[in-house]
Amino acid sequence: MKIFKKAIFLIIFVLLNLINLIKGQGGLTFFSGGNFNLLGLLPSNTIIAINVPNVQCISNDQLSIEGIEVGYGGSTNITLDILAPITLRNDLDINFNNTVYFNIPPGGLGIMDDHVDVSSINLNQQTSKMINMGSMSGKNSSISIKGGYLNNKSKLNMKSILNTGGSFITDSSSQTSLANFQSVGGDNFIQGEIIFASSDDAYALSLSTQSHSTLYNAQASSSLKNFKISTASTFNMESSYFSMNRIDQDQGSISLQDQSTISLSSKSGLDLFNFGLVIKDSTALNVSSSTITTDSNFRVLSTANLLLKEESSLISSSPMLIRNFATVNINSKSNVESKILYISEESNVNVDDSILTVGYSSNDRGGSSSSSSDSSSTTPTPSNPGIIIKSSIQSLTSSSLGVSNFMGLSDKSILSINNSSKLNVKGLFALLNETTMSVDSSSVLIEKTLYSFNNSTIGSFNSTFNISDTFDVNDDSKFKFIDSNLLIEGSFKINSDKKVSRQFINSDVKVDGKFLNFGTIQFNASRFDLNRNFTSVGLVNSIGSNIKVKNGQFNVLGYYIGESDEINLTNGQMQIGPKSNFKCSGCSITSIGNIRQAKSSTLKLFDSTFNNNGVGDLSVSKNSVFQKLNQYNGAILSLINNVEIHSNSTIDLQGGSIVGMGLLNTTINNQAGTIGNNNITKLDITGNYTQGIGGTIIVTIDSINELSTFNIQESVNILGGNLIIRLNKQMVEDKSNQGQPMSVMTSNQEMNASFNSIQFKTYDPSSGEETDQNDDCRYQTKQTKSTLAVLLGSDCDTATNDERGLTTPQIIGIAFAGFGVILVASLITTYVVFQKYRYSENSIKLKKWVLKFKA
Repeated sequence: MKIFKKAIFLIIFVLLNLINLIKGQGGLTFFSGGNFNLLGLLPSNTIIAINVPNVQCISNDQLSIEGIEVGYGGSTNITLDILAPITLRNDLDINFNNTVYFNIPPGGLGIMDDHVDVSSINLNQQTSKMINMGSMSGKNSSISIKGGYLNNKSKLNMKSILNTGGSFITDSSSQTSLANFQSVGGDNFIQGEIIFASSDDAYALSLSTQSHSTLYNAQASSSLKNFKISTASTFNMESSYFSMNRIDQDQGSISLQDQSTISLSSKSGLDLFNFGLVIKDSTALNVSSSTITTDSNFRVLSTANLLLKEESSLISSSPMLIRNFATVNINSKSNVESKILYISEESNVNVDDSILTVGYSSNDRGGSSSSSSDSSSTTPTPSNPGIIIKSSIQSLTSSSLGVSNFMGLSDKSILSINNSSKLNVKGLFALLNETTMSVDSSSVLIEKTLYSFNNSTIGSFNSTFNISDTFDVNDDSKFKFIDSNLLIEGSFKINSDKKVSRQFINSDVKVDGKFLNFGTIQFNASRFDLNRNFTSVGLVNSIGSNIKVKNGQFNVLGYYIGESDEINLTNGQMQIGPKSNFKCSGCSITSIGNIRQAKSSTLKLFDSTFNNNGVGDLSVSKNSVFQKLNQYNGAILSLINNVEIHSNSTIDLQGGSIVGMGLLNTTINNQAGTIGNNNITKLDITGNYTQGIGGTIIVTIDSINELSTFNIQESVNILGGNLIIRLNKQMVEDKSNQGQPMSVMTSNQEMNASFNSIQFKTYDPSSGEETDQNDDCRYQTKQTKSTLAVLLGSDCDTATNDERGLTTPQIIGIAFAGFGVILVASLITTYVVFQKYRYSENSIKLKKWVLKFKA
């Protein structure tokens, strides 16, 4: 009976088709539940409305009609199989719980052949379904998914898909090609291969209104100009690759906004060629075990979040801009590279166990947004350091990020480098406007200058900084290095006089260039190794630190306050400038260079040791206090303008000399040094003076009243060494100076002066030429218990008897002739006394007495 009914219905169906063909009318309705073929003989204006439930319809001939509506009137469970090319001038509507299968065999060129020419295929309810199992190609056809789902299992090439509430699914072996794709609240799960391409820039990729899309094991590419993800939508890539390429075209853009999310995971890759990427408005770009490469500007804006973790990479050969409360987290051995990085407007960048490189990109393809300008061309002038750089940074906008090799941190933003991370800046790095850079257990390499402006802060804990050029600190910027290493291959400059905290605590600082401080700096248990000049105009406060200056000067032109410090000057001079103050308690200072103190300055060393160790000159022109002063190897301690030097311990001269005019409130132990020089030296020594066989005293006598003097308040014990007496040649030639004792050394206690040698020299005051003198008659010394004096007599060869006295044999002969044997013993006694006190005051009296006796 069923077969009979189907046969009757088929006959009626054919007759109706023939009648409609003759009349030129369209419109067919199926009322039965059997399987029927849609014949290609229908009029072109026919609209097929299938409203019989549970029916299977098959179109296996090429069909060209007005339209098809599956499930007309609410009928369900209808299946339509399209096995041949189809042309519909209007729509194919799939309603309710009905399904349309496209299973058109490929032919000709395959996916690019136009097998489907439909104005729009509409899936209208949540249970509507469309499944492509063959080669479905329609470059002018669109699909609208209002509900239900579209599943591509094979090859799909359409003009566009609009998913406004259903699902779009592609299988792993599928190929999908679209000129336009929009998902407004729909769900999309893409596998296999998908291509988005069109020459019309009006077409785009768009995910909006809580649309959720996933690429899973997919290969995707797009040349569409725009890709927009908005209004809490998501785009996920898992084990997938997406290439977006606009080379040789206007630059494209990816925009992530309105609390939307892009996620890459499981070794996914996103390649952007001439595509700018912008994430903003509380959105998130999450990258896990995946890679993003771009040659165009990359922006993270307005409370957006960028997360890279699990060995992910973001490689940009163009600028990256992070601003307006944005957050970037680079975690767990991930890697970010960018030609330029600018962080501003209270944004945060956190690097944890990862690497951030700026100024270099391994993906440097020479993107269209790159610029040939170089920030190194704006080098600040010494008179106004950093102003040009600061001005350039402040004027930067998102459209002017074309400067190469630059990193900037601005406007209360924070950069954190933690947990064995690395920051590599292959250019200059500038901080300004209350920004913070925090480095913990990590390393920082900056290949040009590090600038800090406007109350910015640098903090380093257990980390290493390597700056290839200059560390330039300005305004009221601060820094604190704790347990860290700072290597500066250029200079270290603190250009601001603002009194803010700048500290090194248990850290090592090495500067190949100069150190210049106009502000405040504190060293606490740190090592400061400087190759060139140390110059501080501001305040240096140091506790338990070691400061070493190799080849430059140590200039204190402000204040230096130290405690338990070691200062070592290996090849330069120390200078304490006018109105400056150098105070050190429990310190050790060693120098082989000149050390000078200005008259209006203060030098005070409490419980400290000063080692003047070399060929340098310690020049002191203001009262100074030392705990201990040791001098070696030809160094010079110069006292200027009658200053006072107070030392709580003996000054040991193991070399060098003490010259000048002033008071030494200490004891002098001269074992291998020299007291005095070719100028007049006047020293008052409040303690003892001791000299060994290696010591020397130089006395310069310009006139009777202008001569070197050494006044020792306690005892003098000279156990050897040399006494050199230099006399003005003109003064020696003036006979009126003969016989006048000139006191050169006095002692308030006992004097014991026993020199290994006493040498007289005369000098020409105009030429400085010196001549050794060996005439014992003309050049004499005399010593009492408290005085050592110099006496000028007559020349032994030219003087008369009255002038020069008798020789020893003459004295003895006269004695024998005049008095006989009785006086011999007395004269012998006189001879012995004369020999012992030949140049003493008693000797002179004895000579006069003998001369009188002779006469």
